[in-house]
Amino acid sequence: MWAERERRKRERVEAIHFNDPARYHELPIHEKIGLRAWVRDNVAPRQVTRPQSSYHLKHVAESFLGFYVSNASMKGALIEAGYEPVWEYRKINMGFRCGPRPRSPWAAKPNGKKRRYGVKNRRARKRRGATK
Repeated sequence: MWAERERRKRERVEAIHFNDPARYHELPIHEKIGLRAWVRDNVAPRQVTRPQSSYHLKHVAESFLGFYVSNASMKGALIEAGYEPVWEYRKINMGFRCGPRPRSPWAAKPNGKKRRYGVKNRRARKRRGATK
């Protein structure tokens, strides 16, 4: 029982370190510039009753940018852009009062781009007469 408690504690410390906003500065420069530009062009401050989760924002940014964005990177980019977190959940996720900038790509598709996996291949197989 003691070993299990220690293992969970160690995993928790690792998760906190992995999600530290300071890890934003460890990104490759081209990804850092791309993420910073996406935040500048698409995110606007909002006075909302329900702030956006850093985890949700990370997924939206990933769908538009086309590369993996960690939760720590998103938190760091938003903090660097001047957004202050309004809540923090167990030092993993943060809430930010922000929303899509008007007439930005994010405003047109608030949940990010939808991916349709395998549609092209399915149609090609159907034309060839494949069963599945």
